[in-house]
Amino acid sequence: MDDWENMLHFAIEMIKQAKRSYAPDHIDERIAIVSLDHATELLMKSFLLKMDYFINEIDTDMIKKGIDRKTQLKNLLNENKTISFMDALNLVCKLTDLDSSDKDVIVRFHKLRNEIQHKGMYLNLNETEKIGNFCPSLQILYDKMFPKYSDVFPKLNFH
Repeated sequence: MDDWENMLHFAIEMIKQAKRSYAPDHIDERIAIVSLDHATELLMKSFLLKMDYFINEIDTDMIKKGIDRKTQLKNLLNENKTISFMDALNLVCKLTDLDSSDKDVIVRFHKLRNEIQHKGMYLNLNETEKIGNFCPSLQILYDKMFPKYSDVFPKLNFH
């Protein structure tokens, strides 16, 4: 199985787990939001790998200091992060012609995830509606990236 397929399957399992464990309380909502957003990022990066795009960031400081010939490409890539969520989304939008309204929904959901991730328990949350609004855009994004695998994507209804 290729790397992109492994990422795809892992993202699908994250979505299924978020759906299974979801209950409309503050903790479960937060877990579902974080899981769905992370799965979205993995789906986009999986798509980019499938399309033969390079998703690793190269540390420019490392380049400036010099990289000797003995450094294996594999080691170089393993020591660096992959592209950001927003960079991946922008690239995916160009490749799939994702509608700007769906992109906006995905961006707002990602910002909500960032608030949860960085502000923790100090948010006043009842975000079932935002999860429900996000799921159709995630489905559209997935269908544009993986039309041949549409039968694998779980039905998302968070109520």
